[in-house]
Formats: sequence, C-alpha cells, structure tokens
Amino acid sequence: MVEDPEADGYECTVVKVSLKSLKKFKKEIKEGGEEPVSIKGTKTFTSKTATINLKNLKKGKRYAMAVRSFKMVDGEKVYSEYSSIKLVKIKK
Repeated sequence: MVEDPEADGYECTVVKVSLKSLKKFKKEIKEGGEEPVSIKGTKTFTSKTATINLKNLKKGKRYAMAVRSFKMVDGEKVYSEYSSIKLVKIKK
C-alpha cells in the first residue's frame, strides 16, 4: 500500500474468504462509496498511519482485505477509492 501524505487516516476492510463472500466483496469494493461493506462477518479496522494491526482473526483462515484512505472535511470522513483486494492467510 502506498501512503497518502494528505490522508488523515486509513480504513482496512477484511472478510473471511468463501466463494460467495469473495464475489460479493469484489463487487462492493468495485462500487466503492461511503457506506461500509455489508457482508456478514466483515471487520473494519482504522488507523492514523499506513500500518494497521488486524486483531481477532482466526489462525489458518484466509481473508480478503482492501484498504482506503480518508480525510476529515467539515467533521465528516471523505474516502478515497479502495485498493486492490489482497488475499492473506493468518499464520499466528
């Protein structure tokens, strides 16, 4: 992920991978928008830096994740587009 110097923070959306959830996740990420992803079991992590610690994910499971930056404008978050989706397997 490339750090955005103008961003006030970052939001990482993570979903456990299954065929159905991955298709829906890709579709919602592609559409973007201000609304959070509406897939059951989706977790969202926020951070002020480009490094985000993902907690409470199960060992040995595969997850799909996408990151977007946000900037605070008049007290509201304005989001960038999501990054490309990354598939990860939890090792610890």
